[in-house]
Amino acid sequence: MIDIEIIKNFALNELNFSLFGVTSETPSDIEKNFFYQFLSQKKHGTMSFLENYVDIRLDPTLFFENYKSVIVVAENYNQKSENSSDFINFISKFAYGKDYHNVIRKKLKKLLIFLNKIGINGRISVDSAPVLEKFYAKEAGIGWQGRNSLIINKKYGSFIFLGFIFVDYKFENSIKISNLCGNCSKCIDACPTKALDVNGLNPSKCISYHTIESKESIPEDVSEQIFGCDICQNVCPWNNNSIYDIDDGFKIRDYPSIKELINIDEYQFNEIFQGSSIKRMGYQRFINQIRKIYQQSKI
Repeated sequence: MIDIEIIKNFALNELNFSLFGVTSETPSDIEKNFFYQFLSQKKHGTMSFLENYVDIRLDPTLFFENYKSVIVVAENYNQKSENSSDFINFISKFAYGKDYHNVIRKKLKKLLIFLNKIGINGRISVDSAPVLEKFYAKEAGIGWQGRNSLIINKKYGSFIFLGFIFVDYKFENSIKISNLCGNCSKCIDACPTKALDVNGLNPSKCISYHTIESKESIPEDVSEQIFGCDICQNVCPWNNNSIYDIDDGFKIRDYPSIKELINIDEYQFNEIFQGSSIKRMGYQRFINQIRKIYQQSKI
């Protein structure tokens, strides 16, 4: 019998993940029906990739044939932004530093090597794979899914990245955490595009969707942000006292000011944002949005 505490200790103390949990659950009929309804209502907008591999999303054995459990880790990325470029006031905190996909995946590979040495095989997932990440995070006790649609943890709030390793060994499930949002609706009330309501998130209305995922022109009324949006997280009481211990890779990069960025060419864009999630936006969409911000803000 393999002691999960050995693995947990390595993940938290050697790799410095913030949170660790495990579950052997699979998506219930309720989860499946919610996902089907989400697609049928076209809330995913132009994110057509969500329509692909639906069978894999709903059955982990199709993602990893020998699935018995999934190890879930979380990484805190909340940090203060004093004495930094005014540019970061218009981007989501997850884009302050290096692309989290690369940082988390590198650490998960080390965790998988550790697992291999004790006889466990697995497959890694960091956001891009077709799995229901929030479902597994809830089941593994990482946190609950709040009204802002994000996983919220009592200690770290919602500013956390998630990582997963689907493994061929069945562990005892971690203790789940009850939803602690209570009657709070601050995130719903604060959302400027009404992307949030009592039924959850409509991504096709979200500022993050328009500035990151959508390849269409960014609507004129989406002027609050350049890349991503943290409004629903910034007003969440669970983020008021979250801890600022983060991986060096997520620390704020030395970005130029808004005024300096409005005249960069495509080569400079690629150089400045090398290794950053912001490169996903593409040069033309970036330069159009940042110039709009500059003109409206009169920086």
